[in-house]
Amino acid sequence: MEKITHTIICRFCGKEMGDVQIETDLPEAEINNQTFGIADSRCTDCEAKHGNFKAMSENYMKETGNTYEQFKVDIEQAGGKKENIEEKIKEIKAKT
Repeated sequence: MEKITHTIICRFCGKEMGDVQIETDLPEAEINNQTFGIADSRCTDCEAKHGNFKAMSENYMKETGNTYEQFKVDIEQAGGKKENIEEKIKEIKAKT
């Protein structure tokens, strides 16, 4: 196994947020944030602008009654942005 260092990068602005290391047989080209269990990486500035992933997921599930799995689908379609997921919540609530 080879020890690989991967730089975590903000999904919105591209700012480098730190490094993580892993021992793996995967080629370096196949290493990404998901390899390390990081589904959504946001720097402090972008988190303030676009929202906190955990808070958005909790609010989404509370307001809609949907599962975390559905949240992951909807947040990806919303581009990870708070204002877009809030619109999605309104759409879902309007249908019920």
